[in-house]
Amino acid sequence: GIVWAAHPLTLWAARDARPYALAAALGVAATFAYFQARDRGSRREFVAAGLSLALGLLTHYFFFVFAAALLVLAVLDLRRSPEFFRRWSITSLAAMVPLLAWLAFYFSHGTPSLGIGWIRTPTLSDLPLTLSNLASGYAGVFDRVSSAFGIGLVALALAVWVARHSL
Repeated sequence: GIVWAAHPLTLWAARDARPYALAAALGVAATFAYFQARDRGSRREFVAAGLSLALGLLTHYFFFVFAAALLVLAVLDLRRSPEFFRRWSITSLAAMVPLLAWLAFYFSHGTPSLGIGWIRTPTLSDLPLTLSNLASGYAGVFDRVSSAFGIGLVALALAVWVARHSL
């Protein structure tokens, strides 16, 4: 894990992974605020939950599934606490306002793309290319330190494989 975390290719690709880590952290914060709001019911917890949900919805486009799951939890608790359900529903709707503003702005600009459909499906022949990418650094940019690191990593993996299979 340490080797993978330090490799230039993963550092370069990590730019795309940032929303996932932030969305997970905001999900934890929203869940904590949800339970605090359910148990205490203070305005502070609802504001914290609303901010966590709003930021999460702006961070990653699948965060709405998480927000919906918290709403389902509130529905399951509806009989016991209809007041909490009402307040949580209002909080969730308020958290969606920044997302709706962003979506209006985003879709007002031509033909936006939300997917990665341009990436072709990998095949078995892509394995040597992947090893080459690991050995050459990041994005096909050659530098000696990254190449030495990648070649050393491949050599280490091969040595471990040989050692395990020779026993």
